[in-house]
Amino acid sequence: VYYNAKNYPGAIKLFGLASQTNPKDTVSALYLGIVGQQGKDMEAARKGFSDFLELGGKDPAVFYGLAELYRSEKNTAKAIETLKKGIKVHPKDKDLQGALVNIQLSGGNMDEAINEMKVLVDKDPDNMVNTLNLAILYDNAGKKEEALKWYSAVLAKEPNNYDANYN
Repeated sequence: VYYNAKNYPGAIKLFGLASQTNPKDTVSALYLGIVGQQGKDMEAARKGFSDFLELGGKDPAVFYGLAELYRSEKNTAKAIETLKKGIKVHPKDKDLQGALVNIQLSGGNMDEAINEMKVLVDKDPDNMVNTLNLAILYDNAGKKEEALKWYSAVLAKEPNNYDANYN
């Protein structure tokens, strides 16, 4: 009732109560996280999503959402840890892997971003977007020979790729 009426504080209270009543219930923890996020109660969102994952929940969107909460709080280390846990559970999830690269970049960890991007390229060598992004990362890091190698790999498969031709 509270959730449908967009009374997020009321819904947070009830989902929190449900989580306390049945502490092993992943559904109430998940909804506490979702409603907390929608109601801009980041403490409730963080608790709900954290509890969901600790109880064995595996939804990749929750790993991503929790990492974004940590990121918004400038807790980059916790965001990276959360994404790495998500990737361990979902090794083929490209969104989690891409988010990890982005967080590494935004945190000024160029070498880590390059390493994470290499993982993406190794997992999907036909994905020229990732290969091009790896070339750009090397280029931005001043590693021109490595950049050229990866730009060339893109051009071997996509000779008309504008970015690879003109970077």
